[in-house]
Amino acid sequence: MLSEASTSVPAVSGFTEEDSDFQLSALVQSYPNLWDVDNVQYRCERTSSDAWTQIACDMDEGRPAVVYQTRWRYLMDCHAKYLRECNQPGTKPPYFYLANAMEFLKPNNRRRKTPVEQLKSLLAKRMKAKGEGHQETIAISDEERLATTTAEKKTSNGTGRFVSVDARNEDAMFLLSVLPSVRRMRKERKKQFKVCLLQACDRILE
Repeated sequence: MLSEASTSVPAVSGFTEEDSDFQLSALVQSYPNLWDVDNVQYRCERTSSDAWTQIACDMDEGRPAVVYQTRWRYLMDCHAKYLRECNQPGTKPPYFYLANAMEFLKPNNRRRKTPVEQLKSLLAKRMKAKGEGHQETIAISDEERLATTTAEKKTSNGTGRFVSVDARNEDAMFLLSVLPSVRRMRKERKKQFKVCLLQACDRILE
């Protein structure tokens, strides 16, 4: 059932696809920053990239890191489906060949926060780090027309635009939290990001 991969990766001679998946799971487990939400480097772009590069090297199959990232996302989906089916009352637990190998993810799944909870946690940490009641002010170029927080309305000196945002507005604060990442994007990647974001909004609001 779950072992039938729709995104199948061709097996290396003498080494089956399932063997490869077991090895991949063991390697991912050795890098908590890829899966442990409590790890300080969880989802850190640089450390995650380094980890996947090393995993690809350790797999020793001559494939790029992105292949294993894609495969792992698929296995994570399979594992999540397996756990959902296990929790259905009155049904026989399904078979999933990586059930034991991916056991290390179960406590983490219970701790995993929803996007809203993650946002609230992030904002709370930032407020604590900066001092209670302090709001961050970011200068942004006129061309980007991006919002920023400030304690009170200010006027621009010509080099940037300042907009007052209530820190209690979670939607606005969420958008502000992604601005540094957006600003680091190249022009084409930024355009692609905006298109994908609008498409996602359209799908959710349908």
